[in-house]
Amino acid sequence: MRARGQTGKGNHAFQWSHQARSNSVAYLNRGSTEASLGEVGLAVDDYTAAISLQPNFVEAWYDRGTTFAHMRRFERAIVDFTETIRLKPDFALALCNRAFANFELNRYDDALADYTIAIARAPTLTYCYPGRGNLFLTIGEYQKAVDDFTEAISQQPPDALTLSRRAQAYEALGQRDHALDDFRAALVADPKLESAKEGVARLTEEQKRSDSENK
Repeated sequence: MRARGQTGKGNHAFQWSHQARSNSVAYLNRGSTEASLGEVGLAVDDYTAAISLQPNFVEAWYDRGTTFAHMRRFERAIVDFTETIRLKPDFALALCNRAFANFELNRYDDALADYTIAIARAPTLTYCYPGRGNLFLTIGEYQKAVDDFTEAISQQPPDALTLSRRAQAYEALGQRDHALDDFRAALVADPKLESAKEGVARLTEEQKRSDSENK
């Protein structure tokens, strides 16, 4: 019989498992700090260390994936988001981020599939709507783009880029008044946004030309 405090194989395995989890969390936390400071290479190293200690560590896979995406290493990001989703199939934000990475690689069908599944699973996850809206804008599905941008705007205070992109969709649909309103609202939110500046100038000039022709 072992005395209290004496460690057998089972206890040793438990202690190692507990230590590995603790160390992996430490690596994750340090990686998050490094990523926030722009030290993305160091962050990737720490997330990788966390994963090596705890291979099913969902947060480490996801955070490394987002870091790779910020580095524009989209193929690597997709690998990590895919593993995140395998480990946690209902992780809608990982689906949205994988969709974004696929969009950046011009894999529009894959991106659309992921955005749509993510939105179905988490309809109030505002992050996904502007991404899918931008995809629809890119492939010429302008009304669907307007619908997604509008949903995003209804769920949170509108950002300048979403307003500007909805304006572009409205303009493509021939709804110039709505487009001009959105371009102007985008400039209020961000006076330096070039797409909004160009949109206001373009539509204002078109309106002047139209008014002149109708006199």
